[in-house]
Amino acid sequence: MAKTIWFPILKWLVSLSLLTWLYLSIDWPAFLALLTQANPVFLILGLLLTVLNTLLCAYKWKLFLKADQLDQRLGYLFISYWIGSFVSLFLPSNIGGDSYRIVDVGARTRQGVRSFTSVFADRLTGFIALSIIGLIGGALGYARIQRVEVILILLAFAALLTVLLILTLDPRWMRLFLRLSRLNRIAAVEKAHLSFSETLRAYGHQPGVLVQTLLLSFAFHWIYITIVYCYSHFLGLDLDYLNVVLFIPIIAIFEALPISVYGIGVRDTAYVFFFSLAGLPAEQALALSFVFVVSNVLYASLGGIWLLMRRGQTATR
Repeated sequence: MAKTIWFPILKWLVSLSLLTWLYLSIDWPAFLALLTQANPVFLILGLLLTVLNTLLCAYKWKLFLKADQLDQRLGYLFISYWIGSFVSLFLPSNIGGDSYRIVDVGARTRQGVRSFTSVFADRLTGFIALSIIGLIGGALGYARIQRVEVILILLAFAALLTVLLILTLDPRWMRLFLRLSRLNRIAAVEKAHLSFSETLRAYGHQPGVLVQTLLLSFAFHWIYITIVYCYSHFLGLDLDYLNVVLFIPIIAIFEALPISVYGIGVRDTAYVFFFSLAGLPAEQALALSFVFVVSNVLYASLGGIWLLMRRGQTATR
């Protein structure tokens, strides 16, 4: 019970401490000037691209579900993904909303483990694409920044991802873990493991699905990078697109860590640190992070309206 209470409090403390430190150290007049002189056209473009990305993610998720004979309407998955974005506002890291998607489709299909596996595969292919784009950006942009630690972060993430792939895709490792931990003696755990493995095999037997989902993941992250670039133009920043390609994958890795609420604080600190390597002043990098977070919160909040509508529909049945 103590861990349940203190862990969320600790995340809020991390977020608030980082935000306090950042906002006390910036040039406020310069920060406010950026916000008051902004061009709304690029903000609208960024929001439209965010909607497009939600649609791409929903379609990728649909492909995984269809490969496992759990096909769902694209419109339903689109709204579920949007609601998941809203739920993420209150959970650790920026991927906490995945829990809502698992429960939502799991309840709809009565296949909780297979629903979890579809979301897991969706997120995993996204991380694979993110890692590859990050390594490409690192290779192209290293000459500009000459900071080996940036490349080491990307290589470490790629290595961890490779280990995760090996442990996940080779069922022998999971069986070994269950046997050593004696969890295989619990019937529910063993049943869940078998269902998880069967679903992964179903994906593996359909290479066309894997190719399509990876391509969609690449498209998502390129659009995500372009959204940040649009917001930089919204603020009138002189930011090169290659620098965005280089730093955004690294920042995305940090904001996915479950050490703060919705990545707040961690994301902002990463923006200031990494974009300063490209010569961007702290107040400009922080303003860019601020616009990104506020626009995402506003967009995700609409998911809360969809959630209320769904509950209202359920209540009237």
